[in-house]
Amino acid sequence: MSVKIATWNMAYWSHKAFLTEAWEYFLDNLDCDILLFQESFPLYDKLHQDKLVWHEIGGTRPWGSGIYSSKYNIKEVLIDTKFIGSITAAEIEITEDFKLIVISVYALMEKILNVTYSIPNLHRIFSDLTGLIEGRDTKNRLVIGGDLNAVNKLLQIFLGTGENLFDRRIRVFGKLGFRTRHAQKTERVGFDKLADFAFVNNIVGNARNRFCLLRNRAQSSKRFDN
Repeated sequence: MSVKIATWNMAYWSHKAFLTEAWEYFLDNLDCDILLFQESFPLYDKLHQDKLVWHEIGGTRPWGSGIYSSKYNIKEVLIDTKFIGSITAAEIEITEDFKLIVISVYALMEKILNVTYSIPNLHRIFSDLTGLIEGRDTKNRLVIGGDLNAVNKLLQIFLGTGENLFDRRIRVFGKLGFRTRHAQKTERVGFDKLADFAFVNNIVGNARNRFCLLRNRAQSSKRFDN
């Protein structure tokens, strides 16, 4: 049995006119069992509400991160964090004896010294996730995916360097037993777009139930984000 997982930033703030079309595309074309989505909100008339976990970021952002699976039973995993809506976690029952924990992440941008980037918030987010990442009962059944807003070439422009402390933190994931996967090059933005990541625990990735990260892009990049 193969479990297919996709991560998708729907960018509602800039693509709101196509929200219905985006969800229809997911339902009709995106062949996945579990969807991690960011910067969006669910259309409840098209989705099964008992198969969904979602929170809005709030304030000026009436959208947020969520997880949807029409195939498996799902329930929310509570996280002690101020980034509710930026991160959302759920436990998904793949089999009677195996429950996967998935976390949908959107890294909020912030301005420091007239430079806008996500790295400080990424450190705060992953610090809040430490209990799940290193917990004895959770680390071996964990998948984290989403839009981290951490594009190496943009960092070169903003910071004058191709590496930062969060890059090093990602490499530490390998020592913790995680594989790191990122989005492929996207021509429309003019640089290697490495903002979308997924972290899959090696035990999960090598399990009897094979897990696949989908790389199926929408047909019209003008209507959908990554």
